[in-house]
Amino acid sequence: MTNFIRFILFILIIISVIAINYKQSEVYYIKTPTELRDKSVYRWLSGSFRIENRFSTGGNTFGSGTLCHYDRKTNTGYIITCGHLFKSYEDKTFIDVCYKNKIKLSTPTRFKVEIIDYNELEDIAFLKFKPDWVPNECFPIASLNTKINVNDYLWSPGCDMGCEVAIYKVKVILVSDLFLFTKENSPRYGRSGGGLITNDGLCVGICVRSTDPMNGNGLGSFVSLSRIHLYCEDIGLTELLNIPKQ
Repeated sequence: MTNFIRFILFILIIISVIAINYKQSEVYYIKTPTELRDKSVYRWLSGSFRIENRFSTGGNTFGSGTLCHYDRKTNTGYIITCGHLFKSYEDKTFIDVCYKNKIKLSTPTRFKVEIIDYNELEDIAFLKFKPDWVPNECFPIASLNTKINVNDYLWSPGCDMGCEVAIYKVKVILVSDLFLFTKENSPRYGRSGGGLITNDGLCVGICVRSTDPMNGNGLGSFVSLSRIHLYCEDIGLTELLNIPKQ
């Protein structure tokens, strides 16, 4: 499928989602996102990181990433995120870790990360790093037979506006081969790249867009699970697929 066709399909899906959810008698988007950081969600926060790209000009950009696998033999952590974070990549990418194995750190630990591969058009990227702890909380990429239904509630971890990582509960309103669309607690700037996680701790999507990135009162879109699988196959990273949940 060409990128142009993907773009046209994306626009059509957006229009359809807005049309489906618009009702004059109901107002859906009246609350700013509810950030969860209490001990009950430390599990979800332990595998979620803030990503920072620094530039030689002195600027920076923030995004989010999800730990999808830890290889004990090589002490390597694999992070799934979005591709558009690396539009102006200069090999100065870091992650900030605020939680380790359900323990909140008094000061975030910063790690330099290596980019395995990224694609702006597909909007998918994979990173790796060497942690100084043995991560127990990973969110493996779900298998293709994982069922995601309209009205399901899923977890959307990330760093809205570049702040400390938090977890947000989002509601699925449309599922397609290209994207998943959600409402409630929709992403703001900085959550791009964060995973979409099931209650079983499986990654089924990647946050890429929002219709209201400033206030979080719109719709969120996530790269679909099928696209993640296809991308892993295209770049030869199939070892990250179908990993049993820890």
